[in-house]
Amino acid sequence: MNGFTQMINVDNLKKRGQLFTAGCVCIGFTWLAYCSSITGVMDLLMSRSIVYYHWYYPSIILFIPTMVYFDFMFVFAFLSYNLKLPAILGKGLLISYYYAGAAFIMGNVISFVVMFYPLGTNYVQCLRSGPMAGTYYTKTEQICEQLKIAQENENYFAIQMLNDKLDSI
Repeated sequence: MNGFTQMINVDNLKKRGQLFTAGCVCIGFTWLAYCSSITGVMDLLMSRSIVYYHWYYPSIILFIPTMVYFDFMFVFAFLSYNLKLPAILGKGLLISYYYAGAAFIMGNVISFVVMFYPLGTNYVQCLRSGPMAGTYYTKTEQICEQLKIAQENENYFAIQMLNDKLDSI
């Protein structure tokens, strides 16, 4: 048994398992952040009739390149022979930290501006469930009433069908 453990480096195997788990979590978080934030921003850019918007959507979208960089770091470290990053990725870590800080600040400024111009002038605030929850914005008060009825009686998919129906008119 001792020869078998000497042949397979258990510590190396543990580190690879930890890197694989951290990489899967980081990739999953990146995908979740992208999917959750891109729909609200695209609805706003396409001027849909109903927009569900969170104040942190611009920050998340600007932060996605940093998350992808960390995904690459985990993948390269996992696939390397000695479990170390290539030198070029290690040097780029400082740049990614600076970009993440700038993306956070710029995202909050953009979110503040979006609250006043497109959402404040072209939309009516309709439903808001709490301070940390997103807000539904609609183009008119009549659409807001339809949205309230759809939310009370149906689920999320009914709201999406209502939005598609209103945009097809």
